[in-house]
Amino acid sequence: MLHDFYTGVERILIKIAQELGGGIPRSEQWHRDLLRSMAMELPDLRPAAISRELHDLLMPYLRFRHFFRNVYGYVLDESRLDELDSGFDPALTRFRGEMLAFLSWMDTQIAEPD
Repeated sequence: MLHDFYTGVERILIKIAQELGGGIPRSEQWHRDLLRSMAMELPDLRPAAISRELHDLLMPYLRFRHFFRNVYGYVLDESRLDELDSGFDPALTRFRGEMLAFLSWMDTQIAEPD
């Protein structure tokens, strides 16, 4: 579930990057660069899609996603999973709120084009 959570978040951020941010970063660490770029305002294109605080909340899930995809399940550290689990609700709640705010910004751009 923790892996799926971040994968879903990343898919949303990829869509924003493709439509309003010049595309997906092309570096080897593009997952990290994508998350970082979403916390940055792009003048004349879009505000930051996520806050710096949310970026920091999501980083452990990004690291877990990478770890999960590259190791065997028996290597998972239960205490680390507990930390991710305890941060899940706050991260999800904040992500949902910030995406709603971002969608609201998009609605104003559609309603009031330049």
